[in-house]
Amino acid sequence: MAARRKKVMTRAYRIFLNELNKNKQKTLKEFTLKCRDIIQYFVDLFWQRQDFSGKLADLFTVHKFDWVVKFRGSGAPKLIAPVKSTTPLNQKLQDGWSISKTLRLGIHRNGRLYLDFLVEKDFPPKRTTGEVVGMDSNYKNGLVFSDGQTTGDSLYQRTQEFTKRQKHTKTEAKSMIGAALKQIDFSQVKTVVIEDLKKVKHNKRGTFSRVFNRRLSHWLYKYSETLLLRKCEELGIEVIRKNPWKTSQFCRLCFKWDRRNRRGDKFRCVNCGHCSHADINASKNLELLGLLGFYGIHDLINSKCQSFE
Repeated sequence: MAARRKKVMTRAYRIFLNELNKNKQKTLKEFTLKCRDIIQYFVDLFWQRQDFSGKLADLFTVHKFDWVVKFRGSGAPKLIAPVKSTTPLNQKLQDGWSISKTLRLGIHRNGRLYLDFLVEKDFPPKRTTGEVVGMDSNYKNGLVFSDGQTTGDSLYQRTQEFTKRQKHTKTEAKSMIGAALKQIDFSQVKTVVIEDLKKVKHNKRGTFSRVFNRRLSHWLYKYSETLLLRKCEELGIEVIRKNPWKTSQFCRLCFKWDRRNRRGDKFRCVNCGHCSHADINASKNLELLGLLGFYGIHDLINSKCQSFE
C-alpha cells in the first residue's frame, strides 16, 4: 500500500533576478513564454475534447515530431533537430520508397531553414502491354488524352480571375496541375505520346498583349511535363515526344491537312467532313504518330505521298 503523502505548508518568497545581463533575461523570458503557451495549448485541447480526467496527454498528442536529425561531421554543429514529416513523404514511404543516407540542408528565399529528404526506389520494368495514348497540352482545355480522359481544364477559368497584383498565383497553378494529373488512370497505358514544346515560345515576342502573356505564363506546360515524366517513370510507362506542328489541323481519316479545318475549338475536315474537338483531334494525331513511328505530321504526309508514287 502506497504511503500517504503528508500535508505540508508551502510559502513563496519572490526574488527578482536583477543581476542578470540582458541576454540571459531575454532567454529566460522567451522560455517562460513558451512554457505558458504550451500549457495553454493543452488546456484548450482538453477543453475541446471535454476530457476532465486529469490524466497526462497521450503520446500521440505530446510527440509531434516524426524524425530526429543529428548533425555531425567536419565543421558541422553538434546538435539534434526534431523534424515533422509530411503527407507526400509518408505516402512515398508507404509505396515502397526508402530514405537515402543523404540529406540536403538549405535556406529558403524567405529565410526559413529546410531539409530535403531524398527517397530512393529501383526503376520498375517497362510495360510491354497496354495502349499507346496521345496527350495534347492546351492553355484553355488543360491536358487532353486520346483515350477520352481530360483534366486541368479548370485552371483556365481560375487564371482569368487572377489580378495583376495578386501573389502566389504560380504556386496555386502548380497545385492545381498536380491535383489534375492524379485524376488520370494510367493502368492500361504503356506509352504516352506528348508534344515537343521546347520551342513553343520561339519568335512569339510581341505577338500577344501584356495581359494575355501574364495569363499564358500560368500554362506551365514544362512543369506539367515534368510531373507527367515522373509519374510515367514510376509506373514503367514510356514517354515519346513528337512535333506539335499542325496536329490540330490534320485529318487522320483522309490524311489531308488544311488550315481551314480548325475554327477555335472545333475541327471539321474540309475534305471528308470529319468532325471532332480540336484538342481531341490533336491527341489522336499524336497517338497516330506514336504508332507509326513518325516525328511529325510533315513526315507522315511525305511518306503517304511517296507510297502512292
